[in-house]
Amino acid sequence: QAPKPSEKPAEKPAAAQQESYWISVAPERPFSELTVAEKVVETSKDVGSIGVILAGLGLAGVFLGGLAMELFSSESPEKIQKTAVTKVQQDMRVSDLTGGEVRLPTKPGQIRYSEYRVGATDYLRMEFMVRGNIREGRVKLEMKRPVDKSQPYRYR
Repeated sequence: QAPKPSEKPAEKPAAAQQESYWISVAPERPFSELTVAEKVVETSKDVGSIGVILAGLGLAGVFLGGLAMELFSSESPEKIQKTAVTKVQQDMRVSDLTGGEVRLPTKPGQIRYSEYRVGATDYLRMEFMVRGNIREGRVKLEMKRPVDKSQPYRYR
């Protein structure tokens, strides 16, 4: 029950004295009792809210999909770098030059890469550092994906 305007709310203890405001809320009428104009307004509010929610869900899906593709894709720069390091480690010429076992430096994120397209062919250039017991070196690679996307990149 809402108090009458002439009534004051009950006094509160001195420690919890705050101003209080009474808000009168009119009861909502059922949808069937609304006029046509009021029904249009209510429906528009509902459709607008649903549209905002769906747009938010769509954006979240696009963001999470892009993040998953970057993290779990076999064509992410980190996975390509791991494959290239494996190929470099298996090359005896590189291990002779660096002085033994070839490994990546401890600083993460030191991969430089760029992707570009010439005609219908996709290319990827990448550059990163490797370290051996005696020397360290820079690995530069260029990968070309054939027009037939079912085949893997070709290392040059």
